[in-house]
Amino acid sequence: MMAAALRYGHMLLCHRALGEILVQRELKGRYRGTFLGFMWSFVSPLMLMVIYVAVFSLTMRVPIPHYPAFVLTGLLPWNCFTASMMEGMHAVLANGNLVKKVHLPAEIFPLVAVLSNMAHFVFSLPVLLAVLLYSGLPLTPSMLLLPVLLLLQFFFAGAFALFLSSLAVQFRDLTHIVPNLMMMWFYLTPVVYTLDMVPERLQPLMRLNPLCGLMHAYRSIFILGECFSPLWALKFLAMSLGLFCAALWVFARRRELYPELC
Repeated sequence: MMAAALRYGHMLLCHRALGEILVQRELKGRYRGTFLGFMWSFVSPLMLMVIYVAVFSLTMRVPIPHYPAFVLTGLLPWNCFTASMMEGMHAVLANGNLVKKVHLPAEIFPLVAVLSNMAHFVFSLPVLLAVLLYSGLPLTPSMLLLPVLLLLQFFFAGAFALFLSSLAVQFRDLTHIVPNLMMMWFYLTPVVYTLDMVPERLQPLMRLNPLCGLMHAYRSIFILGECFSPLWALKFLAMSLGLFCAALWVFARRRELYPELC
């Protein structure tokens, strides 16, 4: 399985120019025809932040300092991960004509969905930095570790996008099931609350959620101004690479189904 994954990884690198073109197409088409255009990259996260702050901070009075910055630091990577999975799951189906007629690795389509959403995440970072400064939080050198977290998130989200896109071609019900599972996953992930607010007996179970550590890592570099645990990063990378290689293998094993079912 590892050898097959490395072989397909090399093939994807050979088609990186096509990937860059497809990512640019996705980014340009995201807000085509809208009045605000690219400004939605800034408006959307602000609107979400206001909604969650109003619900959890003002109404439910969640006792978390700098709550707007806390929420936005969790929402941006979470939305990036969710959109990567959702769009990645539909990627092969949405590009069915190309999969049938053009000789190119179908793996590129779900990975393009992941990359385009990560680029969108990066474009929205000025909003996060502005909220941090408004909240009185300084910009620290630890923020330079962001590319490491983006790399970790790429392999983790890419694994899910590849796996789901390969299954959704045959099992279309997944496109209705997965959004509901993602809503459940959202509330099981400390995006709008801290892990300390969970009953102590449940915290070990919560820590089994890989995104729990990822959220803490983002908040470490942006809010706490400190480095995340190198040991955690190595473990997360090993897990993500393992999932990514397994997803590439599954995707390749089901390749013959795509032209027929798309």
